[in-house]
Amino acid sequence: MNLLRTIGLYLFVLGFTIAPTFAQNNATDITQSVLTYFKTQQFDKIYTLQDATMRRYMDRNQLEVTWNSLIENYDSIKYINETIITEKDSFKITETKIDFVKKSFLFKLTINNKGEISGMYFLNTKLKYTPPDYINTLNFIETKIAVPAENIISEGVLSLPKVQQNVPLVIIVGGSGGTDKDGTLGPNKPYKDIAWALAAKGIAVYRYDKRTANPANLKGIKNLNDFLLYEEYVEDLKNILAYFSEDKRINPKQIFIAGHSQGGFMLPYFAKACPKIKGVISLAGNYSNVVDLMAYQFKYLKQFLPDSASKQAYDVMIKKAEYMKLNISSTQINKDSMIPGLTMAYVKDMMANGPGKLHAVLYKKPALFIQGERDYQVPMSEFELWKKAMQKSCCSTFISYPKLNHLLMEGEGISKPTEYNKPNNVPEYVVDEIATWVKKQYN
Repeated sequence: MNLLRTIGLYLFVLGFTIAPTFAQNNATDITQSVLTYFKTQQFDKIYTLQDATMRRYMDRNQLEVTWNSLIENYDSIKYINETIITEKDSFKITETKIDFVKKSFLFKLTINNKGEISGMYFLNTKLKYTPPDYINTLNFIETKIAVPAENIISEGVLSLPKVQQNVPLVIIVGGSGGTDKDGTLGPNKPYKDIAWALAAKGIAVYRYDKRTANPANLKGIKNLNDFLLYEEYVEDLKNILAYFSEDKRINPKQIFIAGHSQGGFMLPYFAKACPKIKGVISLAGNYSNVVDLMAYQFKYLKQFLPDSASKQAYDVMIKKAEYMKLNISSTQINKDSMIPGLTMAYVKDMMANGPGKLHAVLYKKPALFIQGERDYQVPMSEFELWKKAMQKSCCSTFISYPKLNHLLMEGEGISKPTEYNKPNNVPEYVVDEIATWVKKQYN
């Protein structure tokens, strides 16, 4: 699960989202202020400038880990270039090229109309996405489709085979955090790889931005305890299924949900809420909930930090994760000891609606589970938990691949966050497996 999408070392490699709140300065001043606070190690100031919604994702400790990881890996800042400002909806977006000694990044801020920062990213400036060379792009067409939803802005893309009608449809549901339609992490777009490859093989695919990918969708949330799994995932998915069930190009009896990472964790909940789906596909989906995995992930990432100060910062996160795991069922849990980005209500909702409670819903559904054996975010132990839970299933298939990481992309040796920073693609054999399995499910 991409639960570290907004934490520590993982953040600066892939891009992270945090939200300081500033007075009504112009966008350039806000950008320079944030960079100054980072350079001068004034993380408390950045924390106090965050808005109410995004503070839950990043505390002072996480800000320090993120910045120190940048410095440790790329040395000091040599030069900060001119800030460029654009506008989208009610937001101002600033982009500033930052030159470290060893690498350059594009520092990007999203600023709302109150002068609050609702997004912050360190993006690669040179590496670009390249589609897999095994895909024949002449075999399909793509259409942008925004499935209507009240007060929600969600962009989606339908990849449709050219020569077929009444085709099966796979809906890709992303992992945790503000995941976009392509599953973009650094220069890599695994959901786009899968969508194009399946469409070229005769299977339609719809992929879409999670509502958390657009800061505008979070503006109306006054109480974070009211933003649970249904609001984050299920509501949009039900609208999408209703929309495509009426699309004459799609076979309504052959609609599958493919969930990546936390999207895979959600598959039993999806099947319960949407019983007419034909089957499900888990792509590196976790069986355990976020609390059970956090301490393991922090400990794994800690081994790559050479600096003792950064390791100490990770120790704080490990203690918080272990505290949550031991005490989450308690009504007296200390909220200050919880990992930022999580509420008690959200975690308890995961416990009530996760695979541990609902896996039996999948017993009568065709289910395909694909796992990378080098995945450190959702380790092989999670794959084994799925296997055990699905022993009574009528038709489950489990396949793991030795070289794949969490993005279902190949690598060698121990998996590190930095490998996500290298351009790569989902290998053809993974998509072949999915396509073959989907076509076997036809009535």
